[in-house]
Amino acid sequence: MIEKKTKRKQIREKQVSDVDINPKKSMSLYDDLVRLCFAEDKKIREFIFTYLNKDWILSDMYTEIYDQVYIHLKGDVSPPVDIVSEQMTDSNTRQKLIDLTFDLNKFEPTYDMAVDCIIRIEQTILR
Repeated sequence: MIEKKTKRKQIREKQVSDVDINPKKSMSLYDDLVRLCFAEDKKIREFIFTYLNKDWILSDMYTEIYDQVYIHLKGDVSPPVDIVSEQMTDSNTRQKLIDLTFDLNKFEPTYDMAVDCIIRIEQTILR
């Protein structure tokens, strides 16, 4: 499994070096993605589960967050932030998740937002 992670990281690094990516813009997309993963609307979470290729996430921090939330996306209720955050091995990653989910009640996700987010992440990779 470690070999697979190492290979995935090498692929990611090559993709990042081959593509001129604006890090701030990408991180903002990933922030949106994480928030959308905690949407109450199951249709939004299932869309992400189905259409997001994990290899499109070019950040180890966001990959770890997505790895932990992924198994909850098809559940009947939104992922439990406390349980997901407890599974984080890195304290910075845990804090990032907590920061992103702190005021989810002010975030009003829609299915169209999820579609747009996935399309923009994919387009970033394709460029």
